[in-house]
Amino acid sequence: LSGRRDHLVSSVRAMASAAVIEHVRELVEFLSSGGQTQVKLALEHTAAFSGSEEGVAALLETGAAAHLHRLSVHPIQGIRSDAAATLANLCAANEPTCKTAADPEAGLVEQLCECLGRVGRDVDVTSEVALLANLSTQPVALPALAANAELLTRRLLESSDEGTATLAHVLVNAAQSPDFSTHMLRNDGRLLSELITSQLAHADGVRRQGAAGVFRNLCLGEYNHIPICRHENLLPPICARLIPCNADIDAEDLAKMAAPLRAAVTASLASPLPGTLEPEPSIRLMITEALLALTLTRLGREHLRKLHVYPVLRESHKREEDEGIGETIQAQNEEIVSLIEGEEERPRRAAEGAPAAEAGSEGAPAAAGSAEAGGEAGSVVAPAEASSEEARQ
Repeated sequence: LSGRRDHLVSSVRAMASAAVIEHVRELVEFLSSGGQTQVKLALEHTAAFSGSEEGVAALLETGAAAHLHRLSVHPIQGIRSDAAATLANLCAANEPTCKTAADPEAGLVEQLCECLGRVGRDVDVTSEVALLANLSTQPVALPALAANAELLTRRLLESSDEGTATLAHVLVNAAQSPDFSTHMLRNDGRLLSELITSQLAHADGVRRQGAAGVFRNLCLGEYNHIPICRHENLLPPICARLIPCNADIDAEDLAKMAAPLRAAVTASLASPLPGTLEPEPSIRLMITEALLALTLTRLGREHLRKLHVYPVLRESHKREEDEGIGETIQAQNEEIVSLIEGEEERPRRAAEGAPAAEAGSEGAPAAAGSAEAGGEAGSVVAPAEASSEEARQ
């Protein structure tokens, strides 16, 4: 990092006074070669400076980032935590600094993941996770995050503190990488199933948003449709989050559903909670986008048809009370139903000798997803890759 500081201050534009720069330079010298006590005191001061534009400019000007990088994975918790918090502030304030710190050659992403896997579950890792969340906004960080998908997911599942919950944002960003699905969907998708089951019904909205965001980004990759659709128990609890307590789903609707979806919907209808089972509009929208993404392949459309998701979609948009997403959800649900109904027409057209619709995914709409990173549940669309022939046909 030390040789890559040119123009790092350009996005901050705050001119630090000579006195502040001199003070920060003295602190950086302690970070570089001071003893443990001196380093701790210097970190306390640099953390305070990182809270202002002038302080950020001075820290960048004096090359503090290189030393904070090294100290962010220090074996002593207090030093590690303070350094990570300060570097997270610098990364949030300055895009080039974040990109440099996330570079694989720096090794910081991999080191932070190793640290999270090594330290005890009772250790506060809020600062380390916050730094990792900032770094996860950079595409260059995704391969290392994908390689550590299981470690990061386990840490999230096994911890209950608010600081660790931010790992949900990291996983959503990591799900942009095709390699991420390799780890999440292996062993019959057990890890993804655990994430969905435990986090999508969690009281913490950050965790729920993370679970929904991960699933949506995986669905946006057509190459994931085969393993996703192979597991009949994966989609039902997700669909059930869209069910309002006053949904008009009768016995006939339930009878047509596949058993796993019927069980999940029945449980949702019996919930004592008011309103929709998923209270956050943004999460309901994510789930709808995931279902729409599955219609990009014939396999996904067929899976939704067999589940008989029509009543869920019907009640979802009919009783959506949030004006901000109501029209979007209605349009997406109608598109999903239209594509599934088209799939149902195939056998009839074939029997009548009429030409079937094109088997590929061309013409199917892409699910709309906005990228929000670092502190928000980022969910950039996964890079387009060739879909599996099995999924397309």
